Amino acid sequence: MNLDNLHIFCKVVESGSISEAARKLFITQPSISIMISELENHFQVKLLERTNKGVKATEQGLFLYHEGQKMLSMAKNLEHGLGQTNNNPPKELHLGSSSVIGGYILPSQIIQLQELYPQYKIYLNIDNSYKVIMRVVDNSLDMGFVEGPLQNDFVNKLTREGLILEQRGEEELVLVTSSNYEQPGKNVDWEALKELPLILLSRGTEIYSTIETTLTENTISTDKLNIIMEVNQIDAAITAVKASKGFSLLPKSVLLENDLVMLSINEITFKHKYHFIYDPANISNNAVKFFLNHFHENGIKVLPWNLYSAS
Repeated sequence: MNLDNLHIFCKVVESGSISEAARKLFITQPSISIMISELENHFQVKLLERTNKGVKATEQGLFLYHEGQKMLSMAKNLEHGLGQTNNNPPKELHLGSSSVIGGYILPSQIIQLQELYPQYKIYLNIDNSYKVIMRVVDNSLDMGFVEGPLQNDFVNKLTREGLILEQRGEEELVLVTSSNYEQPGKNVDWEALKELPLILLSRGTEIYSTIETTLTENTISTDKLNIIMEVNQIDAAITAVKASKGFSLLPKSVLLENDLVMLSINEITFKHKYHFIYDPANISNNAVKFFLNHFHENGIKVLPWNLYSAS
């Protein structure tokens, strides 16, 4: 029995759809149908039946699914154990990321994955979104994670190069200040917001682009804001706010370990989007395929608020 066929069968059962399983596994629907047929011929039983909503496992199919999960788990443990004892070099995966994702979101996920799959050695390079995109285009990165609104010329370039761009997360930019700073109240409306002394990420950064795009959508100009300082690093903005110099608009995920007061903004919600980029030609690389499957199934997790659930 082919374990790859068994793995694919289990994914179909979990998805309840051959087309959805094909999307997650990056293979065609006809290929999945052939593999399922091979399993049915091997066991001489019908494993799946069609429904109005997709497919579901037969009684024999459910038995194979539960026992197959045990077999796949045992096979994975064998591979991991032998891989650690035969001095095989680890498989490398080169990731690029913009500042918020790379600095505050991805590291914990990467550490957890490396603990589960020590055969992968992961390199994470943090840069601005433009440079990450260009490095995925020139194939010096296996995958890229970028944030904020993407300019049309970026998106068009990715399309021309045959790369895939997928949104896999978003979170809110929130208004923050020091607990020692005089506050206008827990809820701030637009009239109050434009009077506050703001310390923002500088023009050209992803966070500033999110702020500017959101205000433009609400027919408001950033010129109306009282920006007293612009910095190009999130940590610099946090330090200035902690020193009671003013307010800032920052993603919730960067505030987990920082003692700052969060205020609500009425009428306007600043949604900061996260995407990942990859070349479908690299899916033959098992490391790339593995991590794509992970992020397709889990999204880019923003904890502890769990603000976005990957579709």
